[in-house]
This record gives sequence, structure tokens and C-alpha cells, in this order.
Amino acid sequence: MEDAFKLRQFDEALSGYLLNGEKILWKSFPVRKFFFEGMDWYITIIGLFSFLFSLFMALDSIRYHPRGGRDIFGFVMSLPFLLAGFYLFVGRLIYRYNKLANVLYVITNKRVIQVENFLGRILFKSLKFEEISEIERKISQNGVGKIYFKPRWLDLRDVKDKKRSIKDVSTIIIFYNIENVEGIYLMVADLKRKNEN
Repeated sequence: MEDAFKLRQFDEALSGYLLNGEKILWKSFPVRKFFFEGMDWYITIIGLFSFLFSLFMALDSIRYHPRGGRDIFGFVMSLPFLLAGFYLFVGRLIYRYNKLANVLYVITNKRVIQVENFLGRILFKSLKFEEISEIERKISQNGVGKIYFKPRWLDLRDVKDKKRSIKDVSTIIIFYNIENVEGIYLMVADLKRKNEN
């Protein structure tokens, strides 16, 4: 139900964003599961230890000392480390899940588009096929993967002549947590080849 509502919301915004003659060939939400990859285990363990150590320091500083008084300065100084430890431990996983829950990936006959709902605002990032210099894919052991669409280097003469803005081609678009990575990669490579000819 929630996906149907988000898809309708994204489709309404996307209809006004598409170019003349542009047709949607593929669209999908990312897979919303937690997959620990590479450094995730290490960062989570480091975050847990730093969170627990900072929590111990904060609690120790606010208890009543035999010398008299409480160490408010020590408590205040331990708060940034407590928050950083919490973020490394679970905060970044919550952020990652929330980001995956509010994004839609679209491939049309002219470009790749990432549609994101950020605090109720629909944001678009897109690259035309002729602007893509490299397509890279990474497939994890569970079959879900990422596809990186890297833009060509920006020619500053085009910016000076007002033909395009720096932000138009300065963004790498990444499709995270998608299934059938190989099929999508081959489809985009084929569309890129057709658009260049």
C-alpha cells in the first residue's frame, strides 16, 4: 500500500519532468533490506565501542564525586562522542534504510533518472546517455548490487556559453540495492550505444 502511494506520487512528479518523446523503459524501488558489506561490520563494532565508552564517561561525569560537585564540563564534552558513536553504531543504518525507502530509479529511452523524496520535496538527478562516460556495476553475494553512472568531464566552455550548468553533469548517479543488475547494466549499455550513434 505504501509503495503504491509513493509510486503514484513519483509518477505524478515524473510526468512533468520527462522530455518530449521520452518513454519510461524501466523503473523500480531499491530492495529495502539491510545488507552488511565490507567495512560495515568494522564501523558498527567501532561505533558500538565508542558509544559505550562515551556513555560510561558521560554517566561517570554527572555522578556526584567525593571531591564535591559534578563534572558538568566533562559531561558536555562527552556528548559529541556519544552522538558520533550512536551514528556509527545504528544511525547510519537508519539513514540508509530511510534513503532507500524514499527513492525511485528510472531508465528512459534518453537518460537515467533518480527520483528522491526528501522531506516532502521531490528531487531529480538525471544523466543523458551521451553524458555518461562510464557505467560500473558491483554485485554482492546475495545477488543485489549497485550500478554507477559516471558523467563525462565538464567542458567549462559550455558553462561559460550558458549551454549547461555545472550541476547538470557534475553528479554521479548510483542505483543502490537493485536486483537483476546484469540485465539493467546491459540494457543501459545498449541504450548508450544507440544514443551515441
